[in-house]
Amino acid sequence: GADLIDADLLADAVRGEPSPGRHRIFERIYTRLQREVGRGAGTALTVRCLEERLASALDPERPGMRIPELLPEELMNVLPLLRAHSGVPRYVFVRWMADVCFHIPTHSQLMARMREMW
Repeated sequence: GADLIDADLLADAVRGEPSPGRHRIFERIYTRLQREVGRGAGTALTVRCLEERLASALDPERPGMRIPELLPEELMNVLPLLRAHSGVPRYVFVRWMADVCFHIPTHSQLMARMREMW
């Protein structure tokens, strides 16, 4: 126990303070996704729902679609714990998106990425 390092805390320390604005954006996207699939505010989205949504939004076979930075399968595998559960609670989704988007420098680029993904 005491000799282990929390990977989330280490990642946060390396990349700096998370942006509260970004987290609010990710929370709002989660809420919108819940509404779109008919889930209540207290009900987690399913891994399957997120997989299907990403597969549809980031389909490289779709006419006019550029090759995404990460394919849907790669996005789903970014967070191994995601696969261990059938439900993805809000805090896990927010953390997942923060990890996937940490390298995006501007708000406009982040918003473009979110529109592309979700």
